Amino acid sequence: GIRLISIADNTDFPEKRDWMTIQFRFLMNEMPVTETSKKVRSIVDMRQEKGEWICSAPYGYYLHPTKKREILIDDEGADVVRLIFRLYNDGYGYKKIARYLTDKGYPTGTALIKKHLEEKGADASNIRVSTVWNTSTVAEIVKNDYYIGTLRQRMYSRPGINKTDKKL
Repeated sequence: GIRLISIADNTDFPEKRDWMTIQFRFLMNEMPVTETSKKVRSIVDMRQEKGEWICSAPYGYYLHPTKKREILIDDEGADVVRLIFRLYNDGYGYKKIARYLTDKGYPTGTALIKKHLEEKGADASNIRVSTVWNTSTVAEIVKNDYYIGTLRQRMYSRPGINKTDKKL
């Protein structure tokens, strides 16, 4: 009593005997997606091998506008990161740190991104800014070992990759 309707294939498969046809069509439809995925993965691997940064910069850093390999320190964000680690070392939990940052008006990640785009004259009207710090965001910052010199992108870890960079 189950029908499978494929809008993309303009097909209705109401009978059990059509199961092989369904499997074949899905296999054929999946092939281009799989090939595209392999191509994207190989490009990401190639960029990683060249030492290029392949994701967004952690809070307190930003990517150089033209040299995409270069990660620069965002002074305002760096001060917040230092504060987060100081509060954490003083025994504050993630929730208490998040509440403190929100109450004191420290900029969230989206607030910093919007501010930097506006400073460059770019249109940032589509960026929704939250002024509330999330407990999970604070936890991610505390647990992110990039701040102690380890670069992790995807499944690979390269300890000391940014040892020559200035630290927050």
